[in-house]
Amino acid sequence: MLTAAAASAQQPSSAEPTPATSSPADASTPAPAAPSSTDSSSIDMDLDALLATQSAEPASAPAAASTDATPAASSETNTASDTPAAATPASSTDNAAINAGAESPSATPADAAPNSDASYALIPVAFKKEESGAETQAIREAPTHLEEIVVTATKRPQLVREIPASIAVLTGDKLEEMGAHELKDFIQSVPGINSQDEIAGIQRKLSVRGVGPDTGTNQTVGIVYGDVPMSDPYGSYTIADPDPWDLSTVEVLKGPQGTLFGATSLAGLIRYVPNSPELGRWGGRVSADWVHVTDGGTEPSFAGVLNIPVGEKVAMRFAGTWQHKPGLLDIDNPAYKKVDADDGYTRTGRAMALWQPTEDLAVNLWYVRGQRNADELGYITNDKGVFVRDDAVAPSLVRNGYSLANLDVRYNFDWATLVSITSYQTKNSFNDADTSYLVLPLAQAGIRTLHATRDVKTSGYLQELRLVSPGDGPWTWMGGVFYSTYKADMDTILYAYPALPLIANLLNLVPPELLAGLYTPNGIIATKAGFHPIKASEKAVFGEVSRKVGDDWTFTLGARVYEAGVSGTAVKTGLLSVVGGLNGESGSSQTLESVGKGFSPKVAATWHFTDDIMFYGTVSRGFQYGGFNVGTLGSVPPKFKSSTLWNHELGVRTDWMDSTLRFDFTALYVIWKNPQVNQVKNETSGYTDNVGGARNIGGETTITYLTPISGLKLESAASYIVSETSKPFTDVSGTVVQPGTALPSSPKIQASNTISYGFGIGEWQTQTALQHTYQGKAWNNIVHDVEVGGYNLLNLSFSVTRADLSFVPSMSLSINNLTGTSAATSALGGSGTVPGSPELSAIVTPRPYVFTQPRSFRLNLSAKF
Repeated sequence: MLTAAAASAQQPSSAEPTPATSSPADASTPAPAAPSSTDSSSIDMDLDALLATQSAEPASAPAAASTDATPAASSETNTASDTPAAATPASSTDNAAINAGAESPSATPADAAPNSDASYALIPVAFKKEESGAETQAIREAPTHLEEIVVTATKRPQLVREIPASIAVLTGDKLEEMGAHELKDFIQSVPGINSQDEIAGIQRKLSVRGVGPDTGTNQTVGIVYGDVPMSDPYGSYTIADPDPWDLSTVEVLKGPQGTLFGATSLAGLIRYVPNSPELGRWGGRVSADWVHVTDGGTEPSFAGVLNIPVGEKVAMRFAGTWQHKPGLLDIDNPAYKKVDADDGYTRTGRAMALWQPTEDLAVNLWYVRGQRNADELGYITNDKGVFVRDDAVAPSLVRNGYSLANLDVRYNFDWATLVSITSYQTKNSFNDADTSYLVLPLAQAGIRTLHATRDVKTSGYLQELRLVSPGDGPWTWMGGVFYSTYKADMDTILYAYPALPLIANLLNLVPPELLAGLYTPNGIIATKAGFHPIKASEKAVFGEVSRKVGDDWTFTLGARVYEAGVSGTAVKTGLLSVVGGLNGESGSSQTLESVGKGFSPKVAATWHFTDDIMFYGTVSRGFQYGGFNVGTLGSVPPKFKSSTLWNHELGVRTDWMDSTLRFDFTALYVIWKNPQVNQVKNETSGYTDNVGGARNIGGETTITYLTPISGLKLESAASYIVSETSKPFTDVSGTVVQPGTALPSSPKIQASNTISYGFGIGEWQTQTALQHTYQGKAWNNIVHDVEVGGYNLLNLSFSVTRADLSFVPSMSLSINNLTGTSAATSALGGSGTVPGSPELSAIVTPRPYVFTQPRSFRLNLSAKF
């Protein structure tokens, strides 16, 4: 086993590797392979063997360095494992990591030196073709112990189980085995995180440990791509949802990450880590999916990745996906008929270029783009889970997209690594939701009465500079500066038609000269509200320092000093605003500004009671932007407050039976001040308010067991968290929400369990996995209009691969929702009344719902070269 000292002797240590990587372009494969399976130009080896190979190569061989994406020397050819292992199923879960076991791209043995950061320095690697059957032999052998994963979630490479925080890790292989194309395909494998699906144009709501957003409030969970936050600091307009194809890992950090990542990570964050270009090697992979949904459509998806070296110091990497998502919803209305109306198309692409002129300097430039188009939002308006609507008079369109350009420059000094991150991103979102169903008899007759559009365009710039110390001494430290700006233009318009009696009556009240501009081809503008523009910015200085005391203790102090501001011009108009103006209500435009300063500390400690038992404790603070309201009818509070959160957790991580059994437990207590909630006034004017306080208390546990039966592995993870208000709150209707009321999007119980078994048949290696997940019951909003969740899902998968062939063919078959469970996952709130019309209020349709997808079947074929 290579020690930290040995790695350090090979070359200077680096606290934070450069973006260069030795992960091959075909680093992950949807069918389970050997934990360190490679293509025909590489061999399965441990770190010692890899270095030995390197030393035998000519001095001119190109150097490949570790990266944030793959801290180990190679994401596929290199694990520091003494024994190769079969792939773990896609569903495996771990509180410290969704355990990749021996197959992890960045795995290291469980008994590795916990602070051997020098092992992940820039290690020159030369790849050569091997004629032996080492790869085939490796894929047949079962693991003999559970292994660790190296992550860079803390902006330096560390063994994930040495970090005093709860971090779940999904490897690229696992994500592809799942058939994951979007976040909801894999997020339920991580207990402690809840997702309520996008519904009727309202963005997906993510919560971590019971801390989540209400409809339309600021997000509480950050989305980070590489080192770049992609979440809107203000509002919930567009949530980037990258396809996880060709990723090294997805890292899910639970608890506030404000010290290192700022305001967009109040409750935690989800970090997508792409594979970086690989120097000195051609390679690639192609994949094709076919998915059939019971009572729905059958559609294909395609993906590919290509790595191209340009000389010895430059490499490029291109990855792309094209997905045709099967439809399920049938529309049967006199004015609009369509089968599988909610099918859609998603396209993603990524281009990356790496220039590494010396071992100490690496420049990585990349561009990512994604687009999603569908002609139907896909929600239903019944609570029975029937995917047929007779109340949709017209399509409900969705057009969402994002782009991100990033320049990552890293230079290794003898005493620290300097990292510069410069990025620019744009997002756009357009939804046109037909809401005629609110007046059910007219809608069923094919008469359009209402539809709502939301058009948002955002842009943002970010610059971060940080210095990271080497990790091979008693002191380690990190310090940096951060600056970001954000701009959004947003309009939300409710269109109405004279067929609606309320609109006809209001038109009779308004002088004709005041109606100019309200008549459009899309209908009469009943309400129009937006910001032109709204701007947000954050300036911060941050840092962390850790000190080892003896052989067993490590103490960490961190802090972020920040200034966050929001300013904007709010505009409202439309028929209802004109009527309000006649009644003496506020004007149509106002400019608002809010600036806040703060200090977010972090304190953590770890204690190695034995080599196999570690205790840790962490106290950290997170913060979230405040903002403004713009009402469409009547006065609403002009501002809402920023919210802050204190997270306290104690945990223990243990390994037993020669690292074949792992048990972890974390206890947590969260104090949340001024949570943001959605309120609706007069059934037309939504705004954000603050609940005085909330608290969450509970625990998370994981168990992983590599059984004595070769190839058989058992995994279980669960969370029990009680999330409730701590102070009384009076909502807009006058209802008092008492202390002890459950927070929205906060199930008490979540669980994930997996049984997997891998075995060989001749030259082929197979893998079978059965996964169970449970999502507990939760409420859709603070006043508990609708209960969602409370369901079990079973997924079954089988895959086969052959690694001895040059193109490494793989095939997998999977069945999701094996038992056909039908349950509501998301629902909109509201009282279901039409203002001014008691007669219509009596016939209003129930609210929109999203239900679990019925049983689906997936076939995947892939090959690499």
